[in-house]
Amino acid sequence: QPAAVQNEAARQRAALKAAIAQLTTDLGRLENLLDAYLQGRTTPDALDEAKLLAQQLATVGQALELTAACEVLQLCVVDIGRLPSSLPLAATENMTAAEAASLARLVHNVAALSLSMPLMHNAPQSMTYPGKFDAETVAAAPESASMTAEKMVQPASQQPDEIDAELREVFLLEANEVLGSIRSALAASRATPQDMAPVVVLRRGFHTLKGSGRM
Repeated sequence: QPAAVQNEAARQRAALKAAIAQLTTDLGRLENLLDAYLQGRTTPDALDEAKLLAQQLATVGQALELTAACEVLQLCVVDIGRLPSSLPLAATENMTAAEAASLARLVHNVAALSLSMPLMHNAPQSMTYPGKFDAETVAAAPESASMTAEKMVQPASQQPDEIDAELREVFLLEANEVLGSIRSALAASRATPQDMAPVVVLRRGFHTLKGSGRM
């Protein structure tokens, strides 16, 4: 391919990755607003802010042709609009069935987006702005994803001398503690599905593991 075409493709891909990075950052803001709501720490206009942010994220997702993410975000907008303006901690038993269902779905969808959005940074090299794939790229996507995962894992296994054993032990101990709290919170959530407090613990646990894994 001509150099100009390659340069344009590289520029478009860089723009796409930058847009996804901003989406990830703004999604973190949405998560923080939701966490505060679940803990009863919201201001009167917090849900309005969360709804507006979700709408903006959905618009960006649509522009990038991230169809699945856009649809989930649009559903988040609807669910946020159905929630009561404030929620004292562990007071979800006072919610209507529709409000409880909307809150449960909202928590699930935001968590799913939080975990999946960063993976889009590892999109195939042939991905072009604003996110279109041709037929060959779609067919090769599973293989590309596997190759990407292998590339991410191989350096650590091939260069064991670079791993600080003491630091690794600290991370493993922390991971075991977090996994223990996740198991406890999961059991509590299943026992009392109307209580969103254990969900906050679950979300924080996943974020801790994700952050430690990146380090």
